[in-house]
Amino acid sequence: MDDPPQDSPVRKLAVDVPAMCEMLGVGLSTGWILVTKPDPDDPDPDHPDRPAIESIAIGRRRLPLVESIHAYVERKRSKPFGKVANPPPGKGRKPRRGAGDAG
Repeated sequence: MDDPPQDSPVRKLAVDVPAMCEMLGVGLSTGWILVTKPDPDDPDPDHPDRPAIESIAIGRRRLPLVESIHAYVERKRSKPFGKVANPPPGKGRKPRRGAGDAG
């Protein structure tokens, strides 16, 4: 069996949780939720307890599967774009200054 050339990149099948978080642009807390809890936005009716991103355990390490990370992103991309939350004034949003405002 031939070994791959030294200059060819190795395709990773699994990465650690911090690397997954960097790939997705999310924090560690969100990353751990993705590998341990079901996705509330996209539940799997056949497996309601399946985490949003599939992972494997090797020793004490939890390694998310790269294929599952890509599948998660594709599931999110295929969802229709929803309206962005617009909290009322005083609940995280500053009131607008308009023509009728006295200030």
